[in-house]
Amino acid sequence: MKFGYPTLTTVCWTVGYFITVGAIFYGLDTVRQRQLSSGNTELENSWQQWRDAAAIQATGNGPVKRKVPKSTLPPVRVLFADHYTTITVAAILFSSFLYGMLCFFVRGIMTGDRGKLPTESG
Repeated sequence: MKFGYPTLTTVCWTVGYFITVGAIFYGLDTVRQRQLSSGNTELENSWQQWRDAAAIQATGNGPVKRKVPKSTLPPVRVLFADHYTTITVAAILFSSFLYGMLCFFVRGIMTGDRGKLPTESG
């Protein structure tokens, strides 16, 4: 292992990693802003219809007996409002692991010793 200036390959993998992390942050932030915007009435109407149907089924007039959800906000809105940090950390950790494994395997394949093939003995 040599120390010193990084190789072009290492710089490219590092830049690719930062682009990937930036894309994840941008994507999650865009989805969060869209979910938390007050103009998303279709989602709220759909959630209210489901709560009304659950209330009907809670009385025993349906195929199953349900409990009426306490929240008046749709679950995805609650998720992005209350647990955004957890989602972001989990997405960064999981994607970092996958990116690291991809880097490890690709670099191993590209720099492996191709001259030694197993010989048949026997």
